[in-house]
Amino acid sequence: MAAVEQLRPGWQAKLAGHRNVRATRSDAAAWQVLDLLPRHLVLTAPIVAAALGLTRKGAGGALRTLADAGVLTPYSASALTGRGRPAQVYVSEELLGLAGSSPVRR
Repeated sequence: MAAVEQLRPGWQAKLAGHRNVRATRSDAAAWQVLDLLPRHLVLTAPIVAAALGLTRKGAGGALRTLADAGVLTPYSASALTGRGRPAQVYVSEELLGLAGSSPVRR
């Protein structure tokens, strides 16, 4: 767990330095998602929405902001689990490395 906590300052610095200042204000959902990272190797908008009480649109925006800032890497889900299009999957490649996993295929 200590190794995961050592990643947090780097994530915070990436988000703070992100070019979209409005999206990364101190109370933005993207900051809240950083707290979810140690507990979830894979994040989707539905997971974030349920965990933080956000709309799926708000959760998706937070995930895209973290991807734009270089904290998360987006991947397309390969399997459709219901109606509609597959959920976009986001991962922290740093966390996957700590878990001994290689990044998922794009």
